[in-house]
Amino acid sequence: MLNIKVVLKSEAEIKALLEESTIEEESGQYHTDGVFWEGTPGATYEVVSLEQEYQTVDIETSSGEWLNPKWVKSATLNGRPITIPVDSDNKRFITIGDNLWVDTKAKAVITDIPTCKICGNPLGDSEAEDICENCLDKLTKVKEWNWKPSSFTFYGEQQRRDADNPIWYGLELEYGFNEKGAIAELLHEKGEALYLKSDWIYFRRFFQSRISFSTSQF
Repeated sequence: MLNIKVVLKSEAEIKALLEESTIEEESGQYHTDGVFWEGTPGATYEVVSLEQEYQTVDIETSSGEWLNPKWVKSATLNGRPITIPVDSDNKRFITIGDNLWVDTKAKAVITDIPTCKICGNPLGDSEAEDICENCLDKLTKVKEWNWKPSSFTFYGEQQRRDADNPIWYGLELEYGFNEKGAIAELLHEKGEALYLKSDWIYFRRFFQSRISFSTSQF
């Protein structure tokens, strides 16, 4: 529980916000902009989560209803006044006041936004727990199948049937991961010694299928 409570505006105030608004006689639920919102005008609700999925922040109540932040007359955290935004640039951490955010994944109120362990920037909305999306994309960028690092020297020259003059390759391993974050963690740990190369085979769900790791040292 977030210990957040909201009070909705009156029916007249809510209708004044909408260009086209209706109240269903049976359920008392509102429609606006093609979104099905719930809530009773003037009522007080206990908030269990905030989400930013589409055009606005969605407010989920303990009774299972979803409220439009535009309809909120007042909001409090443990009795302290707060503001629930209409929308949020950061889907993971939604600000509700000075040094106050709702962590949408943990469904908890926090006073400090976690930072990416690689670049130090605010973590934001990311598949990994402690790596931001920007670093995640950079780490897991897949090279072409024939790419090789310029910082490493591969000794030998390819000679057919010449056992005395071999060519040395980096080790290639086949791995499968269910999470992109697991790949990024491994690549970050090994640095330049480990990198991703694509396989000849195309997979619809790449990170749940086979991936080639090529490395010349550990």
